[in-house]
Amino acid sequence: MTRRDTKERERALFSEPDLLDVVVDRLAGGVVLTEVAVELGVRYSALYFWLHSDRERVSRYAKAMESRRVWMSETVVHAFLQLAQFDFRKLYDADGNLLPLHQLPEDAARALVSIDTQEGQLPGVRMRKVRVVDRLRALENLGRTVELFKDRLVHSGPNNGPIPISDRETVRRRVTDLITQKVVGGQTGGGPSGPG
Repeated sequence: MTRRDTKERERALFSEPDLLDVVVDRLAGGVVLTEVAVELGVRYSALYFWLHSDRERVSRYAKAMESRRVWMSETVVHAFLQLAQFDFRKLYDADGNLLPLHQLPEDAARALVSIDTQEGQLPGVRMRKVRVVDRLRALENLGRTVELFKDRLVHSGPNNGPIPISDRETVRRRVTDLITQKVVGGQTGGGPSGPG
């Protein structure tokens, strides 16, 4: 397909009345614009410029991006919540045997980090080590995400000492010195701060 054919096809697509609805719905649902461009068979740059060349499209695009941000935040909170509440018993059947991977419930599969199989000390006996996500860390991340915990930020001066604070007199003298240097040095007016 030639460049001209591509542009003509994009022009025809961009004149479709429902295109904006399709694009903003996909974006609001968590799909990135590059993927939308691939789905539509257009260049990313053409789609981006089309979205930003009209006030209504810009407004709808901005609302879709805000909606996606909220969707992603809720998805993260939901994932942390599922991991924090994961019950490792879901990995096993009623007899205490580890379920095959294809039989694991979805939340169990998400919580699974690794399965390590080792030969046991007795012939024909295999031992499996199952690692799941760290529930405490998932709870901590969930708490941070919903702002239950505030990370404490400590400010300090040089070498973890107190923050030096200049008194008014010191600041006044320094400003006076700078003004004097500027005037005496022949730099009155036209400098970075404007005339005089």
